[in-house]
Amino acid sequence: MKTNQYKLLLLGMLAAGITACGDAEIMTYDAQYDAVRFTGVSPQDTLRTTYSTNNQCSFISYSFIENAFAESIDYDIPVFLIGKPAATDRTVAYRIDPEKTTAPEGSYDILSASIPAGKSMGAIKVRLHNAEELSSTTYTLRFQLQESEELRLGPSPYLNSELSWNNSIPAPTNSNIIRSYNLLIAGQASNVSTSPSCISSNALKAIYAATGWDDWDDPTKHTIHNGSDTYGYYKYLPRYTAIYNGDAYKAYAKVIADYLEQYKTEHGEELLHDSGSLQGEPVTARTY
Repeated sequence: MKTNQYKLLLLGMLAAGITACGDAEIMTYDAQYDAVRFTGVSPQDTLRTTYSTNNQCSFISYSFIENAFAESIDYDIPVFLIGKPAATDRTVAYRIDPEKTTAPEGSYDILSASIPAGKSMGAIKVRLHNAEELSSTTYTLRFQLQESEELRLGPSPYLNSELSWNNSIPAPTNSNIIRSYNLLIAGQASNVSTSPSCISSNALKAIYAATGWDDWDDPTKHTIHNGSDTYGYYKYLPRYTAIYNGDAYKAYAKVIADYLEQYKTEHGEELLHDSGSLQGEPVTARTY
């Protein structure tokens, strides 16, 4: 008798489970939730692109030194799809932040902004124009992704990207090389900060003029410090470990300070930052 009762109880539980499963809503993919975001590092361009956690922005730099006689170049700012690729191209909506943008009208053209059909990565395609002014200044263009009918917004920390260009020394973008800059040039609160916000072309020129560094991208000379796919092939600064160990950075900072004093004497004025958050302020070497 008890055996039959147990069988009936088991059958009842199974029936209830089947009914519950049948009533439960099965989640299915819905394209209306597809979203777009910028990335921390572009897989196509690891040398120029980095992501700053502090600024919640990806920073990209380009120098016309690489194409000295070009009147313009076309540059892709990568955007990534969160969701499934579509059967048709999808337009990426954006706005240009006027407060963070210094590029004047006519210095660039936006060619397109889309994610192609069947792809998980697209781009905002920008044509950058060369100009004589870019030898002494840097243009910046700040993009903010916007929601559209086709694509929602991805995570909030990855909705901003800033492209800067000039025809002078390009800014470093790898965090270990940015630390070297901040070890030598005053600006960030921490001398080992990885934020690129204070970097300027004029300060990089001062470092180059004072130290003569222009071969840190040569893997035959500096393999342990630069010259790899991981750390990039930036030629004007080493990874910070090359000057941090043994306190060599203190001596290099003094060399740069002496150069800046010499510059002031020769030009009758201080060298000023030409871009970044310290734009218009004197370039100053760190003191220790």
